[in-house]
Amino acid sequence: MNLDQLQKGLEQAFYTEQHRIVFWYDAEQSFSEEVKALNLGDVQVLNMAEESSLAIKIKLELQDQQGKYLLYFPSPEPETEKDWL
Repeated sequence: MNLDQLQKGLEQAFYTEQHRIVFWYDAEQSFSEEVKALNLGDVQVLNMAEESSLAIKIKLELQDQQGKYLLYFPSPEPETEKDWL
């Protein structure tokens, strides 16, 4: 998958399907460089390796209930009972 395909897929998720938050788990870290190059307009792209999950949860649920976010996790998806988000 190239950057253009990735960009179009994410634009569809946010603007066509109207998702406010997209969780992206990349266990192999195959797209860690591509994430930095994304331009998704008003979508905030967060590399969750550099963020506090609790702080982001508070932000999304209490402080910014309208903003659009791509949460990129350069790790496998956690078990549901161990996932803060």
